[in-house]
Amino acid sequence: MSRCSVWKVVLLGLLFPLAVWAGDEPLVSNLQVRGTRRPVQLESRAGEPLDLTHVERDVRYLWATGYFEDIQVERADSPQGVRLTFVVVEKPRLYLRKVQFIPGGGRLKAEVSKGMPVDRVFAARVARTIRKRLVEQGYTDASVRATIVPAGFQKADLQIRVERGQLYRVGALRFTGNLGLDSRELERAVDDLRPHRLLPSLGPLWHGWRSLAPFSEQDVQAGAERLRSLYLSHGFFDARVGVERIDIARGKATVVYHIEAGRRYNVRRLDIAEPQRQPVVKAASFPNLTQELCGCLLKARRESEKRGELAVNARLEARPLGAFDASPPKEERPGEPRFPGPTPEVSLTARIEASPVFRVGRIDFVGNRKVNDLTLRKALALREGDLFDQSRLRRSVARLTRLGLIQPLGVSDVRVSTHAEEHIVDLAIPAKDGPRGYWSLSGPLGPLGAFGSLGYMIGARLPAVGGGPLELSTYFATFSLLAWSSPLTGLLPLAFETRWAPFVAFERPYLPGQGWQSGFTIAPQLGWRATATSYGLSHVSEGLRATFGGDSLPANHLSVPLVWRSRTANESAGMVAAGHLICVERKSFWARLRSVAGTLSQFATGAMLAGVN
Repeated sequence: MSRCSVWKVVLLGLLFPLAVWAGDEPLVSNLQVRGTRRPVQLESRAGEPLDLTHVERDVRYLWATGYFEDIQVERADSPQGVRLTFVVVEKPRLYLRKVQFIPGGGRLKAEVSKGMPVDRVFAARVARTIRKRLVEQGYTDASVRATIVPAGFQKADLQIRVERGQLYRVGALRFTGNLGLDSRELERAVDDLRPHRLLPSLGPLWHGWRSLAPFSEQDVQAGAERLRSLYLSHGFFDARVGVERIDIARGKATVVYHIEAGRRYNVRRLDIAEPQRQPVVKAASFPNLTQELCGCLLKARRESEKRGELAVNARLEARPLGAFDASPPKEERPGEPRFPGPTPEVSLTARIEASPVFRVGRIDFVGNRKVNDLTLRKALALREGDLFDQSRLRRSVARLTRLGLIQPLGVSDVRVSTHAEEHIVDLAIPAKDGPRGYWSLSGPLGPLGAFGSLGYMIGARLPAVGGGPLELSTYFATFSLLAWSSPLTGLLPLAFETRWAPFVAFERPYLPGQGWQSGFTIAPQLGWRATATSYGLSHVSEGLRATFGGDSLPANHLSVPLVWRSRTANESAGMVAAGHLICVERKSFWARLRSVAGTLSQFATGAMLAGVN
């Protein structure tokens, strides 16, 4: 029953002629709840005067329990008083047996698990989630309908009918108006929308090969926000950016942004005010605020996360410095709009406010059946009772995914329950069991034998038995068939000599938090030198990953509102919103070095194993 239906029930079932109730309120002689055996606590009582407010709250309470799909209130007058009856219809107790896509869902997946309770609200939520995913993939006209089909005693199937419709992609981007910046810089700001040419064209013979991004209105609006942020970072505080039109033809959309850059201001003073710190004042010329200001704001967020604060409350305020004719004219740049008179100078203030500090209360895992709860907790970088450091939460989520024992996670998948009065947050982490097996087909880089081997591998996870280091669900039994060859194969094809080496291995991959108790492969065919080499290199690689910060997920971008005071004559003039400055964490030098070290470690492992064998 929707919220609207609840109000209809209240209005139709309870609002009787008010003239009858205008005098003394009648007593409730008899109160019944018909249609359920569940114990319910109602405010209305037999023997007390009838109170419409209590009846309305009773209906809300019954609906909020989630046990009923229909609620009605019946009233019957009698000489003794009013007989009040709540008639309810319980939701059928059905549990999910399987999910069926009609037609086949392809790569679509419903984030549900077998045995979950299902009802109409649940089915509608699943349909909305799948449609949102399709829209993000470019199926703007997609239609998704989920139906519950009974399949035996207290069991039901969820049938999802999907009509994808036309697939739309972004064929071209256009910018009109007074740009003020080079169009190539604008295209880089919306790089995820613009087409990318993979192969060049050959004139009229072939138009080349381009990679087109999926089209969705949400992504187009997000692109407009990034363009506004770009103009703010270059001092265009009066810039206006909007979507002028979207032309769609043959499944390809041409997105046209209209831009009025306005006047470009020169930021001569930058004030950064943080809690419990002396204000930082920088007097210089800042042609690009992203490098200077975003660096300070992102650093402040990292420090705020370590203190256990939930969010960084920051805002920017731009004010003119003196009269606009106080500074000499600046040199004009190509593509920049021309305005009479000198370039105005402004002062920019970044105010960062402190927020309450929270600690971690309970950490619960939901959905894990074959993996021990203790194994998952060892992988966490965040413990119960610690300060709620969101950087450690991102690291914990990344380490849980790297276990390979549960389905991949994102930070948004973690349910955070905040208790403001106690300054405590509870975390519920979904930990649905991952696939039980895997297979791989690999080949050498370059001539066979010079940079690796040709092989096929298939593995299966062992049953969920035992605990600690002997928990079998963290082990894999693998069968591999490798083709080793002489390193001279690439230089002397006539001397081609290949050895096929089938072997069975007992493997426990590296598990974050398990240390030396994981990351080994037992295979008698490899010998002790290859086994020791593989074990050592895997731990060295993981050590490098942790040292250079590669075992964490990137933080979300930081969006800071900027307000602009357009006049100096009146200090009480209202503030005008100019947009949001979007700051993105850049990939550091250490992260790039970690990627190179991981690649070299994998190459060294293959080379050592090839040399040992």
